Formats: sequence, C-alpha cells, structure tokens
Amino acid sequence: MRQFYSNLLQIQSVDKEILTINNEIADENNRVSFLDKTKNQKIDEKDNLLNDIASLNKVINNFENELMNTEKRLEQIDGYDLATFNEQQTLKIEEEKNALIEKSDNIQNDILSTLEKVEETQKFINEIDGFLEGIDKTIEEIQQEVDIKIIELKEAITTREQQIDFLLEDVDEKLKAVFLEVRSKLRFKRPITFIQGNKCRECFLHIDEYNAQQVEQGKLVLTCSGCHRLISPSHGI
Repeated sequence: MRQFYSNLLQIQSVDKEILTINNEIADENNRVSFLDKTKNQKIDEKDNLLNDIASLNKVINNFENELMNTEKRLEQIDGYDLATFNEQQTLKIEEEKNALIEKSDNIQNDILSTLEKVEETQKFINEIDGFLEGIDKTIEEIQQEVDIKIIELKEAITTREQQIDFLLEDVDEKLKAVFLEVRSKLRFKRPITFIQGNKCRECFLHIDEYNAQQVEQGKLVLTCSGCHRLISPSHGI
C-alpha cells in the first residue's frame, strides 16, 4: 500500500510541474496578446487624436470667419469720412475701431494658439504611426517564437502525462478510482492531504482517531469530509 500512495504523491508532484508548464504557455500567449492589445490601444488613441484635430480645425475655421468679419468692419470704418460726423459720432466710431483692433489681435492669438495645439497633436499621431508601422512585423516575429516555444512546452506536458499513466498502472484499482475522482476536482490544488495531530493538514478538520489509525495502517481509503482530499498515511511520503 505504501508504494501506491508514493505513486500518487509522485503524480501530485508531476501535476504541479504540468501546472507550471501551463502557466508558461499562458505567459507565452500573453506576449502576443499584449502586443495586440497595445496595437489596438494605439489605433484607438490615433482615432481620438484625429477627432481632436478635426475639432480644432473647426475652431480655427470659426476664428477665421470671425476675424474676416472683424477685418471687414475695420475696413468699412477706415473708409468713413470722419469730417461728415459730429464729435460724438466720431468718438463712438473711434471706440468701436479700437475695440475691433483689440478683438482682431485676440482672435489672431487664439488662431496661433490653436494651430500650436494642432501641431502638437499631429506630432503624437506621427509617433503612433511610427509605432504602428513596425508593430505587425514585430507581432509576426513574436508569434513565431511563441509557436515554437509552445510546441516544446506541450511536448513536455505529454511526457509528464505519460509518466502519470505509468505511475497509475501500479496503483490499487479502488485507491486509484478514489484518487482520480478527487483529482478531477482538485488536480492542481494538492488533491492529497495527511493527518497531523488527528487533523487534516489542509483544512484542519478533526479526523476520527480510529479512522486515522486505519489510514495509517493502510487498511482504509479515506477522503477528508471537509476539503474532500484523499488522506495519505504518513509513510506514503
């Protein structure tokens, strides 16, 4: 019976190796997924920046229309013959002209400021374009590396699965059936436990002393009613 449990513990150990390999496979796949995600994020970022530029251009267009109307009004005022106006009218015209000149200056400053924002935004777009230009090739190269690595890792899993099958061949059928049932639910979560101080080592549930003795003597196949793991005698270590 000791050899049986020893085999099962070896299987548990091999399953731990398989879990590590599965995690490596996930990490390899994540390398490509990360690049795909980054690419899509950059595409979305570029779309948002293009929308920003479109909005800024509309703002510039509105400023230019407003500036054109302001300049037209100034030209109109400059065409007035002030000698035909009285002092009060002349003062009013001068006030309007000064206000329009100030407005024209402010609009031109706003246009320049907005153009700078467009230029800055375009720089970001150019940087993204540079990134996107090479990302597909990078993804293709990484994918090739990942595919080769995953083949190697899957071969390593196959080897360990064969090792598990070999170890199971030498296990008592009743014990094997119980172990496989437990393993189907707890394969990578230590399906085998031990008794320590009349308690399950994993969940600390109290184990009846008689049953504990039967397990230790190899006379009873028992699972913990708390965590549902197969209880191995201490000599199975």
